[in-house]
Amino acid sequence: VRLISDDGEFVGIAYYNPACQQVLRVLTTRDEPIDAAFFRRRLQAALERRQHLRISSNLQRLVHGAADGLPGLYIDRYDSHLLLQVETAFMHRQRELLFQICRELFLPVSISYRTVENPAEGLNASEQVVGGSVPEKLPVQENEFTFEMRLADIHTPAFYPDERDFRRKAVEQVHAGERVLDLFAGLGAWSRYLIRAEAQVTAVEPDGGIFERARRFRQDAANGKLHWVNAPVLDYLNELKESGKKFDLILVHPPFVTQEQNEYKKVKGWFWYLIYHSLPLLNPYGKLWITTRAQYLSTESLLQTVHQAAAGWQQRLYLREILYQPGDYPYLVQYPESLFLKSLLLQI
Repeated sequence: VRLISDDGEFVGIAYYNPACQQVLRVLTTRDEPIDAAFFRRRLQAALERRQHLRISSNLQRLVHGAADGLPGLYIDRYDSHLLLQVETAFMHRQRELLFQICRELFLPVSISYRTVENPAEGLNASEQVVGGSVPEKLPVQENEFTFEMRLADIHTPAFYPDERDFRRKAVEQVHAGERVLDLFAGLGAWSRYLIRAEAQVTAVEPDGGIFERARRFRQDAANGKLHWVNAPVLDYLNELKESGKKFDLILVHPPFVTQEQNEYKKVKGWFWYLIYHSLPLLNPYGKLWITTRAQYLSTESLLQTVHQAAAGWQQRLYLREILYQPGDYPYLVQYPESLFLKSLLLQI
């Protein structure tokens, strides 16, 4: 649809879905056709935008939705394999055109296609290989680590590549022998970094399916430095409180998202509970690392939640650092929702 201001001036071109809270998604502020040439220009620009980034991984995001001018579309490259993910009906209808342009522009060995479940868009969750062959396990190289990953686990609660810089920095927060509690551990990527730093890690993963898929890593993590737990996180926090066990670093990084604004209060409430029940488990001068993937939970709202949870214990908390998503997941300042990954490092 064409967007016109109340005084009749052209504003831009968007696609429209009255069933969504976000009714309009702007494609361009220029009066131009939305055709194959348009999509090619946007994909080329996204590639050029990342040319000078120093990324310590063979896994890179090539298109990050609205931040790259293509709302509803996400493209990741794993060496020579591509994964296209869409979350809107409009982008789903462009898929054959997108496959064609990606083949010409990126020369991939394979292309996989994933749709995100979104009832308002009429989309069901699905994943398929639409070109080439994808190995059962992909070696994801990240800093000095290699994770053997199934494609279906990447960019899911099992493993988030966009947290790679956070994981590297976490090593700086612990000394050998210190105790770490990793809540919502996924397949254990954060824990692998921390046991390399010789920390004693307790990794809690509430999802039984993810916990089972982490079996191989649990077997590989030797020397008794990693203890895995499959349990509801809040229940386990209560168990720890009763046991009197304390930690030097607690990681709170749940996979909660807020794709719609009406989910905001629920997610904020969950963070309050997690922070409130984590604080009594910290040693003196212990650190709390909180990460949110919720688009509509701003840094200010997260800080407010921390303040409210700490007030319940009359606990003083110092903010040491605020971290955001890496450069291949760009934050477009004109589109605040593109800043989805926010992280607070705090200390008592």
